[in-house]
Amino acid sequence: NLVYSFAKMGRAWYMLSEITDQRLENHLDPPQFVDMAVVNAETGVLLYEVNLDTDAEWKEIVQKHNLVFVFDQHCSRETPDYNDFMRITFTEHSHDYPGIRLITAGSGYFDVRDRSNRWIRIEVVTGDFIIIPGGISHRFTMDSNESVTSKKFDDA
Repeated sequence: NLVYSFAKMGRAWYMLSEITDQRLENHLDPPQFVDMAVVNAETGVLLYEVNLDTDAEWKEIVQKHNLVFVFDQHCSRETPDYNDFMRITFTEHSHDYPGIRLITAGSGYFDVRDRSNRWIRIEVVTGDFIIIPGGISHRFTMDSNESVTSKKFDDA
């Protein structure tokens, strides 16, 4: 039943390597959008779009990928550790386990490196469930709305 949101053109793009404000889209000039099917082929990233009016769709993803819920997290400009959150999550990193988030409110960007070491920026909004495979260099930032709430999951 699950549908990958591959059809959403404009949700991912190659981005500038040098940026001044991580919260902006930071497109190349001219912009180079990347179809989510290409993002998946290049990086292994999965992006699902789920209806949050019911738990059924995201719970199906959790079951399909054998995931466990870890915690809910919220950050906004009003959060006391906002600056630390923005600095830490935007530091490029990778780990052996997948990075898994369900965006339950707000929006932001996950940046992932492709096989040629170029950054691809993936916009995530409320209802997006993203799975970034272990070993992929990535980082996260809120967008100019400066508010995001998510559920974190890990492999069971």
